[in-house]
Amino acid sequence: METLALARWQFAITTVYHFFFVPLSI
Repeated sequence: METLALARWQFAITTVYHFFFVPLSI
């Protein structure tokens, strides 16, 4: 897998994780 693709997936997963997790923790 390309490094750029891996970085993009990591960024997307982190964004989705915060998008769902932060409202639940508040």
